[in-house]
Amino acid sequence: MTPAELEALFSREPASFVFADAPPVQGRVRRFGTAPGMTMEIEQKAVTMLGAFTPSNPDDAKRNGILMQLLLAALRPDWARSELWLATQMRLAGRSRTPDFEAPNYARKVRFVFHRQTGQAVLRVEMR
Repeated sequence: MTPAELEALFSREPASFVFADAPPVQGRVRRFGTAPGMTMEIEQKAVTMLGAFTPSNPDDAKRNGILMQLLLAALRPDWARSELWLATQMRLAGRSRTPDFEAPNYARKVRFVFHRQTGQAVLRVEMR
């Protein structure tokens, strides 16, 4: 999936991201997308999604988890159990006592990080 196709997908319901150009970093073209409780950065080589996962707002946490699963499904269609991997990492992060839980999947070039203090999760997927 190209960056343009990914942006088109996440611009539609239920994601409803609004995208805009972002200043280039070290010559890399970037687009930022925002939706309630979520931010997405699309670069030529990777996509990063940042979402809020706080106990005070379980509906947003559920929606953000679904959007992260949608991102994995879009960029790793050949990964039959990507949603199970992500759900497992989210559960492990919730149970972990460490301030920052990190779960890389090197074979799939995917990384999930949960920052307990801020209640934010980051999913980074390298483009193929």
